[in-house]
Amino acid sequence: MRLLVEVDVATARPPRIDAQVWTWVAVEDGPLRTSAEVEAEQTAILMAQCHPMVVMAVGARVIDWKEPWE
Repeated sequence: MRLLVEVDVATARPPRIDAQVWTWVAVEDGPLRTSAEVEAEQTAILMAQCHPMVVMAVGARVIDWKEPWE
């Protein structure tokens, strides 16, 4: 399953929402869909924090998903 995650990021201190970053994350779809969503959010946060302009991630949420057969 692929999940589209939106991450709010801060580009300066104090942390505030300065921008959003979107990324598709592929995760294994198991019996607990919630754990897949949490894994995708954590992965997207780590990916967003690698950008040189990002000071820190402020929040993340799954905004879309695609099933494997789509």
